[in-house]
Amino acid sequence: MYDTPRGSPELKKKIRWCALNDDVIWSMASQKPVFKLANNRYVVSDRQETAVGFVNCTFHSVYDWPSNLYSFVTWRPSAPTNGHINGAAPSSTTIHSITNGFDSDAGTSAGEVKRVDFPEMSEFLCPPVLYTDTTTGANNAQCVIAVLQVCHKQLVGQSEGSRTYDNILFIGSLDKNPSGIRSQTIHITDMLKFCDPSKDRFAYVYVTNSNLLMIYYVKGITHFNFESNKGLIVPPGLEKAAVLYNVQNRQVVRHFPAALDPMSDFRLCLWSKMSSVLVDNNLTVCGYSSLKPATRIKADLDPSNTVLALDGAYVVGLDTTGRCVHVYRTSDGHSMGSLFVHGKAGCINIAEDDRTIVVGCDDGRVLILSLVLGLSDPYKELISKLSYRTKEFQKQMQAENGDYRHLLNEDFAAADGKKPELFRLSQKIRTDVRLAVRKQASFKSLANAVLVANRQGNPNSKMCSIQ
Repeated sequence: MYDTPRGSPELKKKIRWCALNDDVIWSMASQKPVFKLANNRYVVSDRQETAVGFVNCTFHSVYDWPSNLYSFVTWRPSAPTNGHINGAAPSSTTIHSITNGFDSDAGTSAGEVKRVDFPEMSEFLCPPVLYTDTTTGANNAQCVIAVLQVCHKQLVGQSEGSRTYDNILFIGSLDKNPSGIRSQTIHITDMLKFCDPSKDRFAYVYVTNSNLLMIYYVKGITHFNFESNKGLIVPPGLEKAAVLYNVQNRQVVRHFPAALDPMSDFRLCLWSKMSSVLVDNNLTVCGYSSLKPATRIKADLDPSNTVLALDGAYVVGLDTTGRCVHVYRTSDGHSMGSLFVHGKAGCINIAEDDRTIVVGCDDGRVLILSLVLGLSDPYKELISKLSYRTKEFQKQMQAENGDYRHLLNEDFAAADGKKPELFRLSQKIRTDVRLAVRKQASFKSLANAVLVANRQGNPNSKMCSIQ
């Protein structure tokens, strides 16, 4: 998938906004385009990467941003049945199923396309998210979630008198099933009881690893200003907070009233797998128990190439040069170790097990690292599942009067860093050397040897003194 800026003279006459692109999805198997859509503001995908969503601009006004009209279009590859999607007829409501949204000249197969309209006279504060409910079985319900600023115009006669602005969290359902996720407009007062409805505003939203919504909001502002080349701008330095929200039951899971520093960037904040630890772009750590910034990690890491491991217990990231991988403990900011990268690393990510680190290099090489620190519980479970740790092996060792406990002690010592790698590799050689080398003679043995030698060489000589 790639973006094509609208730069031809003919297109510039129709629309002059540089924020819109033409997007194309290609099939790597057939090397042909499978979907095309023009005039898109954003392109997003769900966390499971099963569908792609496009924020399509159906009308743009150069002079007044509330006149812009947007709709959300999703595409998912599927085979049509009898000319309809999954055997169903096209919908006539605000949700539209389309089968002809593809380039027929390219010889591509149709897929499932759905559309839902955003509220009129609204603008985005951040890219929307495509949410998939994975608890509904095979036919997962989907919805689009966006933070919007809505403009309300008060007319005096035939002209505009004044404007007021509203801030909402819009949930637009893409599912026709009544039991699925329903469309809804949520205000901040619907989530939080003790808030200022006139100065507390939603600002950013994204989907966490546990498929919950992390919603950021700012305090002390009535509305956001619009810039023609960037859209709505969130001013820096505002007091920030966060809410962990469950979309299925519409409940607040956790509230972080002062977890973020005013200079934090929403887009670069990291949350642990269980949303218990927060690390912002300035490497300021905040735990759920403290509810406020607690630790500042002093490191020169790239904020865009940093991940959290073991539920936020450690920060793993690339330095600004891309030549080294560093590991820091979030509880006190202590450096746990580093690894030099032969070449230059360009990206880093973490696997679902929350301990396997994958580093991609500019030359195409991929480093796969496993983080084992502090004898964490998963590592103990891994040791306990080894073949010689089973009860059958222990019974065999007991029958042979063998002591198997030293094996476990050696593994723990090796994992804890008490036995370096070189020592483990050369342990057998060191043992052989200690047995082969004789013990050095003591001072008394040397004195007796000299005395005996002198007596044998010169019987008439007197006893010498060795100092």
